[in-house]
Amino acid sequence: MNRVLLPAALTAALLGLSLTTAPARAEKEKEAKCPVSGKTVAIDDKTPKVLVNGQPSYFCCPNCPKAFAKTPEKFIKDAGKCPVMGTPAKADATARKVVNNNLYYVCCPGCDVVASPEKTLKTLVDPVTKKEFKVTSNSPRSEYQEQIYFFSAAECKVAFDKEPAKYAVLFGK
Repeated sequence: MNRVLLPAALTAALLGLSLTTAPARAEKEKEAKCPVSGKTVAIDDKTPKVLVNGQPSYFCCPNCPKAFAKTPEKFIKDAGKCPVMGTPAKADATARKVVNNNLYYVCCPGCDVVASPEKTLKTLVDPVTKKEFKVTSNSPRSEYQEQIYFFSAAECKVAFDKEPAKYAVLFGK
């Protein structure tokens, strides 16, 4: 009987094994530049951040988001694209809408990011549970100090409405 032997590398690949004994090379740590301090910050799941038109802005420490919240437009170099039209957005307080503690900038006064949230926002993080959910036009909603909050469930809205200051980040106030 004639046996055909597969090369060791092919056999290992078919079995899902690795032939190398050296430890796997760690991926290069992701980094970002804090918009407030200008410092480089390593990104992990605990790095403070805020989304600006869906794009994360990471901060080097817990104090920087507070400074950013007072005057966000001072620190935003590029507001990205208008979530309604897809054209360049204006980093201007008059073009800003705060939704679930994140900033959304539009291109013109006629654009409304919350009119059809399932189209413009798609997913959000519930301010109470801190879990991501798919927003719909029927998602429970509250307004607090001219900022909009959507919730994954009615009980989250109830909790928020009892203590909104516990969950809200006030921008430009």
